[in-house]
Amino acid sequence: MRGLRLHGAAAIAEVPEQAIQLTPAGREYFGDLVEPFGAKVDEDLLQRPGGHVSYTDLVERLVGEAPETAMDPDLVLLAYGLPDLSPAVSVAPYLNHLTGGRAIGFAVTEQGLGAPFTALRTAAAFARVGRCERFVLAAVEQARVPSRDPVVHDQRLHGSGVLLVFDVSPGPGVVEAVPAPVEPGGLWDKVAEAAGTEGHTLVVVGPWASRLEKPLEVAADVHPVGPGHYCTSVWLALAEHGARWTAEYDRLVLCDRDPRSGDGHLAVLGA
Repeated sequence: MRGLRLHGAAAIAEVPEQAIQLTPAGREYFGDLVEPFGAKVDEDLLQRPGGHVSYTDLVERLVGEAPETAMDPDLVLLAYGLPDLSPAVSVAPYLNHLTGGRAIGFAVTEQGLGAPFTALRTAAAFARVGRCERFVLAAVEQARVPSRDPVVHDQRLHGSGVLLVFDVSPGPGVVEAVPAPVEPGGLWDKVAEAAGTEGHTLVVVGPWASRLEKPLEVAADVHPVGPGHYCTSVWLALAEHGARWTAEYDRLVLCDRDPRSGDGHLAVLGA
């Protein structure tokens, strides 16, 4: 069976601040989104300077900074945990267009910070059955929502994006496993199991998992990722350090825990 290998990356850790100019139609639209759930549109939150950026803008920037290996993939997946405020645009087909236009492509969402993990698990399955030679994963995040949200506002999230390129060539950074979500309380056990006891392993711990009351006990080096991001956190770290990490370590274990559901997520990249 063939495995996907990390082959290149681009990242934007923070976007320039922008405000949203609400129209009457915009107020009505956002009201339809949040009022059925007992919330109200907070125009101050929407209009103050902050981290808003459209996902169309983000993927344009990411592709502009991506390595040449990002061009002409046969699978393109867009992953996000927070909604785009420009819902009339289908961003996944646009990302496909920007990278060559011949790929199977769709978005993975409604899974919180687990969306990029699910996207990677999906792509690995495509590769195993010979349906994917080159894969582009874009994880994007904008930090503006129309009503107060503790995940967004208490943590001062930044708009950000990561573009990761995988292919089936030999070398370090092969996707070994992306297990299904782990129930609350079981993440550290799964991380320790994935890290193993042989070889030199690095565990990359997202900011939400680091708040678990039980300490992580693992025979591996640990890289904690700082706050400021939701679904892009560990992937930003991978984009920045991945080339060095895959050269220095036999195995990388990326993990985080969704603050809404409590579900844990992890992915394992090996030599």
